[in-house]
Order: sequence, then structure tokens, then C-alpha cells
Amino acid sequence: MEWKYAEKETPLCYETGEWDGKRSDEVVAEDDIGRKHIARVYEGTMDGSSFRDWFDMDDYNIGREIVRWLALPQ
Repeated sequence: MEWKYAEKETPLCYETGEWDGKRSDEVVAEDDIGRKHIARVYEGTMDGSSFRDWFDMDDYNIGREIVRWLALPQ
């Protein structure tokens, strides 16, 4: 397993459902102050604007810059 830096690469968002856009699998994400989260990325386009947001497993927007992330083993 290897950390990936969010400025270069984000998790693949492919899953659709009862939410806007697509979402990724669960990953470990580290924010700009060093806190780690089990998180998902949601991305898409709404009202002509693109979005890419990180949410924790309680469906709260993390609200901090995600610096790096690590894919969880399948």
C-alpha cells in the first residue's frame, strides 16, 4: 500500500446511487493538519458547476484540505 498525494491523483469515482454525481470506494484520507479519516470522494456537476468533495463515513463534509490518501485493501 502506498500513499497518493491528492494534488496529483484522487480516488476513482464510479459508483452511482441516491446522491449527486459519483462516489469513490472508501479510503484513508489525511487532511492538512494530520488528522486521518475513513472517507469517500464525491464528484460531479451540478447546475453547471463541477464539484469534488471529501466526506467522512458519517456523511459529513471533511471541510479541510486533503493532502494524501491511501486505498484500503479489497
